[in-house]
Amino acid sequence: MNHHQTGSSYKTRIIRSILTDDLNEAKKVLRETPEDFQLMARLAEKVQGRSHPLPLHKHPGPRFAMSSVSYTCGVGCEMCCSGFNDKTKLFDNYKNLSPSEFDEWSPWVEYGDEVMLVGMGETLDSPHIFDHLEKVRHKTTYLTTSGSTLTAKKAERLIQSGLNYLSLSFGGETTAGHGGGAINYSNLFWKNVTQLNVLKDKLKSSHPILRLQICVDLDNLGQLHSLIEKAVSKNIEEVELFYMIPSSHELFEKSVFSDYENSGEQIRTVLNYWLAKGLEISIYNRKELPEKPTSCHFADLLLIFNLDRYSPQPCCGPFKLPLETTGLTPDQYWNSFPLRYFRYLHANDGREKVPSLCESCWARDPNKFANSIQKAFASNKNPSNLIPIYQKASALKKQNKLKQAIEEFERVIETAEDSELLGKSHFHIGEIELMQENFENAFAQFREALRYQYNHQMAFCYFYLLWIILDKNAVHPGL
Repeated sequence: MNHHQTGSSYKTRIIRSILTDDLNEAKKVLRETPEDFQLMARLAEKVQGRSHPLPLHKHPGPRFAMSSVSYTCGVGCEMCCSGFNDKTKLFDNYKNLSPSEFDEWSPWVEYGDEVMLVGMGETLDSPHIFDHLEKVRHKTTYLTTSGSTLTAKKAERLIQSGLNYLSLSFGGETTAGHGGGAINYSNLFWKNVTQLNVLKDKLKSSHPILRLQICVDLDNLGQLHSLIEKAVSKNIEEVELFYMIPSSHELFEKSVFSDYENSGEQIRTVLNYWLAKGLEISIYNRKELPEKPTSCHFADLLLIFNLDRYSPQPCCGPFKLPLETTGLTPDQYWNSFPLRYFRYLHANDGREKVPSLCESCWARDPNKFANSIQKAFASNKNPSNLIPIYQKASALKKQNKLKQAIEEFERVIETAEDSELLGKSHFHIGEIELMQENFENAFAQFREALRYQYNHQMAFCYFYLLWIILDKNAVHPGL
């Protein structure tokens, strides 16, 4: 399901060609473009005979190609970030990924090492799920479910489908999670797990390997040992922990982030205990919980396809990329400049500033995330209305009053906390510096624009061209 129109507009063609290193095509299109793109056209003509940015950050395909397949769910978790906490469907007329949509995604199935069917709704709600699994039988496959709709018939079909791993989401007795902590729900979950194991024995199958995914909050933090112990007794071979990410002040109070110093230590103790006992256990795909910020291991791990099939995400956070997959092969997209730069930033975390969304991400730096979200939920302060200043700055720029425009944009930057406003303000200063051929200054401004608004398409194109003109590959050898 896609909520945008695709087309061959000048802007789309320019962005796609520049960010996928097709500079001959970019120059050709720019020569045909209207006045709006003349600044970029002049810049593109200066690019001659130098290597593309960050050539050494082209990598093989992702380990995981992930896709949601269902947009309905009847569990009603309070913590649900997909919107099912108070409803059972997101749309009246769109409830699951169709076979034809799945087929359109198939090049990514082939490009990734492994395939995960997981996402926004209850995966087993999809009437096409077994058709989808048949199409990926030749791959290593994962499927995630709450387990609440895992009937005997579905369990048998999952075993026969060749599915490699079945991830069961359950958090025990937590009011925010699956079943709201109700004992009846818990009993149903474990009954379905037992039933699945009986069927595996009956069919003489070792697969699917069972995994338990636990969304950790304050309610179930003290239950983790007993929950994992029960899982092990039910032939669950792997356990993966996640944080419950709060979307309201009420959920924040229930989350580990309301007391992360103590909660983090308890999680660390659980990990170490079960790792010592030989259990395959991790938190966000890591076998340890670092005490200090670490480089993001998701930067080259996966690509997630949800509702907008042409705009995948590189992680489970709210991170957006500036390029769509339309008209590109998986390799062209995966090794486009935005993803190369994303890898470069995270590979050099500490020396380079990672995008602002990544700085306080729960996976990279849970302590900083805890502080930032606590501040956000505790604040009663109304944010300053900087829109009039931003609009004034934009008008001054159009009137060619460039010095005054920069002063007004800098006023916004000094005060703004909104990432989009910060990104746009840096972008406009970058364009002004570009008009005056202050290329180094422009480069620095576009870099800041991308730090705050990574999906800013024009900023990325300017940044790409300036990288080549300023020969930044030589400035940063080994890139």
